[in-house]
Amino acid sequence: MSEEAWNHTCTLSHFESQPVVRPRKQQVRKYMKVKCLSVKQPDAHWIVTGAKRIIGLEENPPYRGPLLIHSSFSSEELSDTTLEFLRERGESAAEISRLPRSYIIGAVDIVDVIPKVREDGRVRGPSEISDRIAKVLLEHGEELTDEELLDQGYFFCDHWMPTYWIFAKPRQLAQPVRCRGALDPWTPPDSILNEVSELL
Repeated sequence: MSEEAWNHTCTLSHFESQPVVRPRKQQVRKYMKVKCLSVKQPDAHWIVTGAKRIIGLEENPPYRGPLLIHSSFSSEELSDTTLEFLRERGESAAEISRLPRSYIIGAVDIVDVIPKVREDGRVRGPSEISDRIAKVLLEHGEELTDEELLDQGYFFCDHWMPTYWIFAKPRQLAQPVRCRGALDPWTPPDSILNEVSELL
């Protein structure tokens, strides 16, 4: 799909598979600075399964490295664009409705941040973002297919967000860990970090 077509369809924020990691308890004091990001479903699911490698946020991340992904309790009505994307992926609204909410479900590594606006004042388009994603992930040992890169154009829809975080090494928890989330990137308590330590 052309960049112009993507810009036409991306009017709202829309944000498989990797090895399942089974958690084990251990002391995780050295991970005290690890943050967790609460994301609505199905975006949280797409992030930890590797389908979604980019998200638009208002601020730069506090570091590079592991980021826990928490599925928010709240949800929103799926748009026609999202439903079409689900059909293309062979997923259904019924499946999405059964995804866990209010759980830490996995993790990714933050590997790059891209400002929405370039130094010359021009807004980056989906093709430029996709090229950047492909380059950065290749540097981290991951190579996306053309179809997977095209999907990132769908996720490039946060027109009001000034920065884009790029994710590598998506991984899932075999058993999601229930906990409350927060609006901004937040620091989980030690008890939660103990449960998800193998993701870090």
